[in-house]
Amino acid sequence: MSSWRFAPLERGFESYYGYLGGGEDYWLHGTDTELDFWDGDAPDFSHTCWQQNECPHDFYSANVFAEKAVGVIEGAAQNRSKLFLYLAWQSVHSGGRLQLQAPQDYIDGFNSTVPLVGGTSTKRRELAGMVRSLDEGVGNVSAALSRAGMLEDTLLIFSTDNGKPRRLAPAEQRRFASAQNSAFDLRRRASGRFQREHGLQLAAARHEAHAVRRGCAGRGAGLGRRARQEGTGRRARRLLPRCRL
Repeated sequence: MSSWRFAPLERGFESYYGYLGGGEDYWLHGTDTELDFWDGDAPDFSHTCWQQNECPHDFYSANVFAEKAVGVIEGAAQNRSKLFLYLAWQSVHSGGRLQLQAPQDYIDGFNSTVPLVGGTSTKRRELAGMVRSLDEGVGNVSAALSRAGMLEDTLLIFSTDNGKPRRLAPAEQRRFASAQNSAFDLRRRASGRFQREHGLQLAAARHEAHAVRRGCAGRGAGLGRRARQEGTGRRARRLLPRCRL
């Protein structure tokens, strides 16, 4: 991020909780050289933990975000207000120093079902532990929506980030060095770090229940006005008719 005007609070969001940079450690919530975690426009290091094997579960990135999202949902339900919630989990991207990080008991839970890589590496178990934590977070957020009586009137969109890493040939590594930690499509010359549209084809899912039939065009109108202010109104107007009540 090069300027505060690109931060979430300057782009139409009423609240924000998370980090603004990249390469975050799942427990430290920063890098080797700096901490980077924010509650709105104020730094928040209340969940920073240096010894990951001794850190509480609720300090782990996926759990921090899920707990915050549940709080936002409960607040909206209490105030009987509608909401737009953008929840970008860090999982299951590699964390600080490109490591896979998950609570140790989550990793150990796959000892009998996930084999070691090459007979020694626990990387697959670590990834499985990360996926389990993400899965629990999705379940907790969905359950919060259900308890609040909001699930059947909510349009849920679940999408991936930039896919799995791709091992490049030596010549490609020199040419596309920035793609080492992101999926890369040589045919479209794009990866998660390239600003090219349609560079990747990734999985997505949605749960709409009654939300689309009963109407999100009215709720989207405010987003459309905001989008027009940001110079993307034409795209917003194309999208809104698909979201009629």
